[in-house]
Amino acid sequence: MENQQTEVLEGSKENFAHSFPDLSNDPFILSKEKFAIEFLTKYPIPKHLLPKNRNRADTKIKTPKSSG
Repeated sequence: MENQQTEVLEGSKENFAHSFPDLSNDPFILSKEKFAIEFLTKYPIPKHLLPKNRNRADTKIKTPKSSG
């Protein structure tokens, strides 16, 4: 029974990706994209509000030191 449920879930994941229509040439989406580009060209986001680039050393996971 559990195996059948797993198969159904995996099958639905595959169908889920194929159920969306291709919107890459949709006129509504293209007009919104064009408007967004024009808006950001006129009113750019201030640099202090953009996420800061992190150095690779900053992304290392810090582990607590064990007290001995």
